Amino acid sequence: MSRLNRYTQSLISGYALLGMNMLYTLGSVPLALHYLPNTEELGLWALTSKLGVFIAMVDFGLSASVARILIDHKDDRAGGGYGAMVKTGFLVGTVQGLLVLLVGAVLAFHAGPWLDIGPELHRTFTWLLLGQCCLLAVSFCTRTLGHILAAHQRFDIVNYNQAVAQMVTFGVTWFFFARGYGVLSILYGHVATVVQSVVFNWAGCARLHLLPRAGQWGRITAAQFKEVFHFGNDIFIMALGALLVSTSQTILVTRLLGLEAATIWNIFTRAYDVLQQVIFRLFDYSSSALAEMIVRGEKARLQARFRQIVVLSASLSVVAGVMFALCNTNFVTLWTSGRFASPRIIAKD
Repeated sequence: MSRLNRYTQSLISGYALLGMNMLYTLGSVPLALHYLPNTEELGLWALTSKLGVFIAMVDFGLSASVARILIDHKDDRAGGGYGAMVKTGFLVGTVQGLLVLLVGAVLAFHAGPWLDIGPELHRTFTWLLLGQCCLLAVSFCTRTLGHILAAHQRFDIVNYNQAVAQMVTFGVTWFFFARGYGVLSILYGHVATVVQSVVFNWAGCARLHLLPRAGQWGRITAAQFKEVFHFGNDIFIMALGALLVSTSQTILVTRLLGLEAATIWNIFTRAYDVLQQVIFRLFDYSSSALAEMIVRGEKARLQARFRQIVVLSASLSVVAGVMFALCNTNFVTLWTSGRFASPRIIAKD
């Protein structure tokens, strides 16, 4: 399969996944509003989700570093460097998973009062955050499977896997909502997603014979760890900046204005998040192909493809910004059946 075909399939599957995410969001918010007694519990889920994103920063850019370095070695599996990097990825991910559990446990038991969460919600907050951290730890331990698929430009397998997982998550969440499990139902739905993702990614790697064969696993060396950490430093700084811009608002709104205000913020910015994903897909699925061009020394083609992606994404950004500014309030009003008809928020005393 040619590089262009792999990119096209990745992009199509990426937009299919995005469409499924939109359907999931359109259905999950009304579902939660129907079963939850108050909007504070929904805000609690949004808060713990954002805290989970911050906790995931213990990655320090190492996962992206492993994914990138795998591309350097994937054309020469017999040398052992590819297999050694796969083992390095699993080892790094396992250590990161343990750190996630440690940091998550500390926050789960001590962050509630600082965030001004009511005493009646402390127990729920603790279980939600602990549960999300456990799922996050599992994903860290196994995410190298996804990196292997990405290094070989098979994002389509990952995307279709996640699209099916969205349907499974919605069904499991609805099942537990109907049986009175409250906001914890959303957590149970995500358990099904993580399990399915691990199984499907492993099956994809095995079916395409992307895992190293016997005798090709190589040895983990200090030089490999140094390479991973060196490359990950720059990625971590970039990711930290992007994280502060995109996710810190929910935590600050909860602390200063309360959980109900956090719910309103989360709902009114959903469309913005989706539009961002529409544009970022162009870069996300081209990263492996562009990195492969760098490894193989295809400089002229790299320059041409990068220019095309920048022009297209910039044009889409202008259109998306205008659409969001003009249509978001009316969309939220229709989406929530008028329950959130205006983004007016009054600060707490």
